[in-house]
Amino acid sequence: MKGYYDKILPGRLKEILKKLGHEAKFEPLTIKHPKDDAGRTEHTLHSVPLPPELREKILKGCLRMRLAQYCRSRAPFDGAPIKGV
Repeated sequence: MKGYYDKILPGRLKEILKKLGHEAKFEPLTIKHPKDDAGRTEHTLHSVPLPPELREKILKGCLRMRLAQYCRSRAPFDGAPIKGV
């Protein structure tokens, strides 16, 4: 799992952000919480700060995807495409 969270996932995120015109710069983010099973009270995670314009671009894309999913779920059973989506 460590290889996935430390190498694979950050690498994939870099690829996606590069396609959106942003260079991923990872920063450590430490969160505090009640003790876990190992007795730790904090964890350090990967964090990527996003500029406001990129955040808006991502949110708009997510809304479009959700709208398309919603419309497809209500498509006629004959498979005919819905105009305007």
